[in-house]
Parts: sequence; C-alpha cells; structure tokens
Amino acid sequence: MTRDDAVRLVKAVFRAVGQESPGLNEKGFGGLMLGLAQVFFEHQPPSGALLGRAHIYTFRKEPRPGALESLQAEENAGTNTGGGSFEFIPENRGAFLTRAYAEPLDEAVFVQQIGEMGAASLEWRDGALQRAFEKARG
Repeated sequence: MTRDDAVRLVKAVFRAVGQESPGLNEKGFGGLMLGLAQVFFEHQPPSGALLGRAHIYTFRKEPRPGALESLQAEENAGTNTGGGSFEFIPENRGAFLTRAYAEPLDEAVFVQQIGEMGAASLEWRDGALQRAFEKARG
C-alpha cells in the first residue's frame, strides 16, 4: 500500500466523524477519537502496511506476571476483537486491538472495520480487561 493509499483511507475515517485531517503526519502516524475509543494509524514503509490500532489500556509500569498472557487468552477464548488481534507494545506499555492492511480497500469498508475494532476495544475495557487482571492475580 502506498502512502497516498494509506492517507486516503485514514482521511475517510476522519470524514466519517465530521472532521478534516491530513490523515497521517510526515512520520506516517495519525489518530482520533471514535466516540470513546482511541484509534491510531501507522503506515509502515517499505512494506507499505497500514496498521489500525484501537487502544485498550496503558500500563503505568511493566505488566504483572500473567497479565499479558491472560489478555491473550481472552482473544483465544473468542472475546470480540472487531477483526483485530491483541497486541502489547512494550515501548509505550500499551495494549491494543490491531489490524494490518497490506493492500488498499474500499473506504467505506475500511471505515466500518475501524469502527468495529474501536467498539470492540471499549468492550475489552469494560469486561475482558477486568477478567484478565483477576485471572493474573490468581
């Protein structure tokens, strides 16, 4: 996917919520609020993949032993991911639902899929997160 394709898709999400945006900054990042869901985008040259990430939680410090495994188990048990996959990013200690797009797609489909993933991230905050932390505590 080219940068122009990625920008076009991200701009479509902004337009869907009545906002104007350049889509991605010069480093290939962008983000917005979809209701209460925080959604981020990252274009990754040279592969060209466009990542959509719906934020679930940010750990203040390193996660307790078993916390990440319990969150991964939530995904494996079928908790709604909105088409994404659970991802933990150590650099910012963030937990996300992430979906990678290698090829351009229809704007309306992209907007719908990002919306579904954003909605799922709120479900994770309201349920899966608590269940996983309780399991990790033992």
